[in-house]
Amino acid sequence: MTTTGARGKTKRRREAYAQGGLDGLCGVYATINALQRLRGKALNEEPAIELFKHLVGAIRGKFPEVLWEGTGVPEMRAILDRADSHARKHFGFGVARSEPMLKSAPRRADLYWTRLAALLAEPDRVLIVGLKDPWEHWSVLTGVTPRTLKFFDSLTIKVARRADFSLREGATYRIDPHQVFLLRRVKIPRS
Repeated sequence: MTTTGARGKTKRRREAYAQGGLDGLCGVYATINALQRLRGKALNEEPAIELFKHLVGAIRGKFPEVLWEGTGVPEMRAILDRADSHARKHFGFGVARSEPMLKSAPRRADLYWTRLAALLAEPDRVLIVGLKDPWEHWSVLTGVTPRTLKFFDSLTIKVARRADFSLREGATYRIDPHQVFLLRRVKIPRS
């Protein structure tokens, strides 16, 4: 944010960095937030810390580079596998993961949004999506309407205008059309 000083010079207003703002662990936070949504209630601090530790264990061999390079698709797969094992042990449900857009993402934006909305139409589902511009970031998408996208995000995105998002460069925000993980809550068979 910029302001104009007394002499007409433009000054940059200082803002505090948010925790996590300089590291590449948004994939871990997106996974924690996705589990909260699938669970149907918030995690208290201690269980959230335990989950955080468990998920970070999936990318232990990537440290410290993952802190500044971020979590890519291979790291997300490992983190989500860990999320499933944690949910089975501690929450009483499993997490089925798929990548429905990996090879078959529609190129037209209207068809793409329609497909995402259809993926979220069933209960107990969330999407973790890869955003590209203005930053690379993993976020939890919980709803798609004709005009809005609804997020459960570790940054400040809550509800965004769909028109601000694009599959191509040049929009306010760009989503990577192929980086979509569908997470479904699944029952664990009783033994």
